[in-house]
Amino acid sequence: MSQVALDDLKADFPLYARYCLKIEPKEGGLVPFELNPIQLRTWAAIQHERGMGRAPRIVILKSRRMGISSFTEGLAFWTCHMNEHRSALVLAYDVALAQDLFDRCRTFYQNLPETVRPKKKLDSKSSVRFADTMSWLKVAVAGKRAGRGYGGQIIHVSELAWMEWPKATLDAVLVAADKSAGSAVIVESTPNGQGDEFHRLCLRAQKPDSGWVFLFFPWFDDTDNRTPTDLTLDDLDAEEKKLVAEHGVTVEQLAWRRRTIGADFRGDVQMFMQEYPSDPVSCFLASGRPVFDLGMPYYRSLVSAEYVQQHPLPAPSEIQADPGAKHPKIVPVPMGRLRIYREPQLRHLYTIGADCASGDLGGDYTPIVVLNEHTMDVDAVWFSKAPSDRQAVFAMMLGAYYNDAKICVEANNHGIGFVQAIEGKYGNLYWRKVLDSGTGKMLDRVGWLTSASNRNYAIDLCRWYVRDHMGIIRDPDLVQQMSEMFYDGDRADHPEGGYDDLVFALAMALVAHQGSPDRPLAPIPLPDIETAITAYRRALLFGDDPAQMPDAIRLGLTCDDLQRLDDEHTRRREREEATIAMTGEL
Repeated sequence: MSQVALDDLKADFPLYARYCLKIEPKEGGLVPFELNPIQLRTWAAIQHERGMGRAPRIVILKSRRMGISSFTEGLAFWTCHMNEHRSALVLAYDVALAQDLFDRCRTFYQNLPETVRPKKKLDSKSSVRFADTMSWLKVAVAGKRAGRGYGGQIIHVSELAWMEWPKATLDAVLVAADKSAGSAVIVESTPNGQGDEFHRLCLRAQKPDSGWVFLFFPWFDDTDNRTPTDLTLDDLDAEEKKLVAEHGVTVEQLAWRRRTIGADFRGDVQMFMQEYPSDPVSCFLASGRPVFDLGMPYYRSLVSAEYVQQHPLPAPSEIQADPGAKHPKIVPVPMGRLRIYREPQLRHLYTIGADCASGDLGGDYTPIVVLNEHTMDVDAVWFSKAPSDRQAVFAMMLGAYYNDAKICVEANNHGIGFVQAIEGKYGNLYWRKVLDSGTGKMLDRVGWLTSASNRNYAIDLCRWYVRDHMGIIRDPDLVQQMSEMFYDGDRADHPEGGYDDLVFALAMALVAHQGSPDRPLAPIPLPDIETAITAYRRALLFGDDPAQMPDAIRLGLTCDDLQRLDDEHTRRREREEATIAMTGEL
């Protein structure tokens, strides 16, 4: 072979793959590695980034058996075979996949033409070093420290969504990877639920200036996914007709889809959508066990780019309490921690939920959520990190701003400091009933005591709220956290590197709103409140039992609730009269 031909092989990967490499096709045997259209598109994306002088960073969301792994192993092998002092690392999610990927590299070497076959200096179960170029290729199982300190030119992260430590793996790889244009980091996977590291990477890669190239390969891009059929367009169901209209899918491809769903997935359409996605959104919705499955499309639509463009989010702000001022004020501040989605309304009742944590920069967030008890909308969100005593101060200011809202917080863990900071300084708190083991009496204690037994109850309130579209949520962070939560066994959890604190803050607000588990989770009608308060006053005047009033029973209100509502109504009326006296209008 001439020197010119060798130079061509060194410069042209598709040519090298066709001439030098052999692969096992789906039907078995060994054939020359002729890149298919999907592999060529991936190569074109890499070449484009290199042509712009950038180190390619490619994330690929794909269907199964698209040839991406073979392409990437071939690229790594080519880089090490044709260049001196290069290295490549392949990270798999388990031992079986790692062995399969390395076996492909072994097949590449064993079937190289004699004229270009180099000597091997080292050949183990997981790595090979070429004696001629002193370049080497290694396949390993991903772990917490896999890839740390590795500065290779080609790094392939295979099936990131299925790895045990996806964030740690990706962080280690990206920090250490070679940054030259001749390098490449390729991360590929089928989806495994919303909110995990792979899902977030796909979302981030689709944004401008992310530094990533996002590639999506649906199942119908694979020309092998088709089968002869007698189907006609009239035989198709609604989903199949949608695929024809939106993607131009043929009846032969739909026949293959039907057969695959029935034979390989035992009729489970959701599983097919996960393993063979048609679009880069529904595949994540179909996979995993999301906590908030029903109802979430509505809330995602409220924070979508299209909706926000027509209905801009409120400007970020901060809440301040000036010395001597009776009520706090809201001040617009760039990058502020507070968003007011609706100003407090006269005569409206509010509950506030707070989720506590250590408040340090490396810890969880400590958000505060304001819920309107009549519209059930989330009217304000404070989202930042603060120690529990400082968080209590912000909650009290927001409570005062929102008509002396009732504040509910966890009474254990970091919430102990919150309760100590707020008790005796704020008049409207959520109280729980506690049985005193010494006296046998029921006592009132501040806050919600979270335990393993009632944690799911609080989450179920949020699920109920979302499922029935009880109110409007326009906070993008809260909607994102809801979208990412999944069930790990019976426990609702967030993905590695994700958060669920805003969800628990909303749960605390819903707990305070509901009052007790035997009451309905429903909006409080304003006219009913006015009627109940009037009847309560009359009952006290004539010595009747207010708890037996029909309005109180229907609303699930106790005497304490009616007394609180009466007090709040009186304070609110006093503020309204003061406003009228100062401004001449309500």
